[in-house]
Amino acid sequence: MEATDGFLVDFPTLGDLGEAWTRQHCRIPDGYNRGAEFVWSDWQFWCSANYYRIRPGVEWIDGQPLFNQAFTYRRAQIVAPQKALALDTPIATPDGWSTMAALQVGDFVFDEQGDPTRVVSKSPVWHSDTYRVAFSDGSSLTACKDHQWWVEWRNPSSKYVPMRVRTEDLVGNLVRDGARVFRVPNAKPLQLPDAELLLDPYTLGAWLGDGNSDDGRLTGLDVQIWENIELAGHEVRRHKVEKRVGVVGLKATLRRLGVLNNKHIPAEYLRSSEKQRWSLLQGLMDTDGHCDERQGKCEFTTTLSALRDGMLELLASLGIRPKCYSGHATLKGRVTGPKWRIAFSARSDMPVFGLDRKQERLRSPGRGHAQFGHRRIVSVERVETVPTQCLTVAADSHVFLAGREMIPTCNTGKGPWSASMATFEAVGPSQFLGWAGRDDGYACSDYGCSCGWEFPYEPGEPMGMRHPSPVIQLTATNEDQVDNVYRPLTAMIRLGPLSELLFVREGFVRIAGESPGEDFDRIDAVTSSANGRVGNPVSWVLHDESGLYTRSNKMLKVAQDQRRGAAGMNGRTMETTNAWDPAENSTAQQTYESRVTDVFKFYRIPPVGLSWGNKRERRKILKYVYEGSPWVNLDSIEAEALEIGETDPAQAERFFGNRLVYGQGSWLRDGLWNDRYVDAVAS
Repeated sequence: MEATDGFLVDFPTLGDLGEAWTRQHCRIPDGYNRGAEFVWSDWQFWCSANYYRIRPGVEWIDGQPLFNQAFTYRRAQIVAPQKALALDTPIATPDGWSTMAALQVGDFVFDEQGDPTRVVSKSPVWHSDTYRVAFSDGSSLTACKDHQWWVEWRNPSSKYVPMRVRTEDLVGNLVRDGARVFRVPNAKPLQLPDAELLLDPYTLGAWLGDGNSDDGRLTGLDVQIWENIELAGHEVRRHKVEKRVGVVGLKATLRRLGVLNNKHIPAEYLRSSEKQRWSLLQGLMDTDGHCDERQGKCEFTTTLSALRDGMLELLASLGIRPKCYSGHATLKGRVTGPKWRIAFSARSDMPVFGLDRKQERLRSPGRGHAQFGHRRIVSVERVETVPTQCLTVAADSHVFLAGREMIPTCNTGKGPWSASMATFEAVGPSQFLGWAGRDDGYACSDYGCSCGWEFPYEPGEPMGMRHPSPVIQLTATNEDQVDNVYRPLTAMIRLGPLSELLFVREGFVRIAGESPGEDFDRIDAVTSSANGRVGNPVSWVLHDESGLYTRSNKMLKVAQDQRRGAAGMNGRTMETTNAWDPAENSTAQQTYESRVTDVFKFYRIPPVGLSWGNKRERRKILKYVYEGSPWVNLDSIEAEALEIGETDPAQAERFFGNRLVYGQGSWLRDGLWNDRYVDAVAS
């Protein structure tokens, strides 16, 4: 048997057969290596080996298949790793900013279209190889090796093809024939409702650019600016000093906004509607902005760091990719302090300026603007490993915006592995067929597959056969969530030899077989709103993100009905989930707390006897969680956990302690998992 990550698989299992069969038949569904053989990772093999673990001494009787009775475990629960970003990664929200660590399920972030999207789940905190991915605009994000990026890849025909690619797969593959081959499209402008603002955005922008910092006067040459302020409803009074005007009542409003003698863009303006943010940008660019007559490139200059940061965020929120250059401000040859130039490209269909003379310098949309709609990936460097975490969003694309630059990135979670398990249950040798003798082996040709693959058994090894009438259900709370599995499943079918055995139909997958009627030989997607087949006999059920199955969304009952349906057909079920909220009494929590011995559970948690609230025991928990990661600074980890713990102690314990606050129950009844890590607990 194979050893993985220090675990010796020394028990009879169909896991080795399943791993080899998957390599032959399943294909990577997307990303840089799309179409290559799909290989289970270490933790996936470990879980699969246990899930297909055969009961010692079980007897095979010809013509009487045992189905679930042959296996040690009737069910499985997998709390599995996801694709993660560093905990301190800034994440834009409709209310401002959060971080990967601070976001909670139910919060809203933005997708690549600029639309708010709900966080439906979060992973525990992980520690794996970490990389810094740098982009052409000077921005960067820190991510784990398995994090997936939403990119466009320049193929050998020089055409850009959308795909998803792992961080690790980017290494060494960024350049071909002298050209960078991966780029990330800019997000669209954030879509938000009109905000109730004390001062209209254009007037605020104009004052931030050319206003006196301590009153409501502005200085400038363009009469059209004063006319625009008047159109916004203000009374403008000419000043004795040429080029200077006063706006009646402006000083009092600026004081209420908190910007008098403190020039910056207030947070509520940065999360106002798209129209309001364009108006704010016009005020800033009409005063302190410039447009190059020859190329139509735009630039904004400021000596205030707060205004610099606000301008960069404003541009990012409008789908614009800026670059910031630092320098020194001078007066009569004398350096007076720092200054920053923010440069960006725009088209004539983008309302960057309110001044006609500046707006007219922008070029019409054309091929010359193509390179400004994205940022290229310029380097991927291994850095010291840091804690990372992933979130799952409800958006159809599963893309969310990360970093101050609002860079689109994505999550895929456990979907591809779950999809491979579904194919194995549908048309692979997933059922016990007895014990192998000399010269026994598995041949695909015996089961209608022409790929020619064969697997030789070792004498005494368990053999596998295909299920004679599989009925499979892929289950999640909503269509977006179930698509995390269904989408890679259909891609695997189309990309490899599975296309001979599985056929994608309207709303389901037909399995090649000889069972009569429509109710057998099929794979269906099931949600709380599409559950017409719930309760029917089933051979295998996947419960994806079972930590979200609650009584309120009716998924708790769906899962219970499906388990009864599986029992009626001698079938089995599998849960995949992230850490759940113990207050919701979800399906995942009920499975976790169950004391039955025939449920395999995979989730590395510290010993339940240690108290997070006790300083000394908390240190033991952290040493346990980060065992094998000597580069991690436990003092830094603990400091971050304590800060979050001031407002949400349960979240701090769940994330940094990698444990469920109110959970209980025994894991791996034979003690295999705990024995492996018993030495990790500090004495």
